[in-house]
Amino acid sequence: MPALDRRLADFNTAPPPADLQVEALARDKIGTYILPFPCLYADGRWTNARTGLAIAAEIVGWRKANSPSR
Repeated sequence: MPALDRRLADFNTAPPPADLQVEALARDKIGTYILPFPCLYADGRWTNARTGLAIAAEIVGWRKANSPSR
């Protein structure tokens, strides 16, 4: 999984502070991708910060929104 390790290097894998909007890195059977909307983590679950809907994807990392990539 060297590609995942390189991608995760730009993200934090510990839970983020509550009520902090973040950019989330999700993983599925195809690979990893950055969700195209801000996310919140609270009470052990991830939600879309704009809609409040739960995120069904596996979140493997996060960073502050608008962080430079690479």
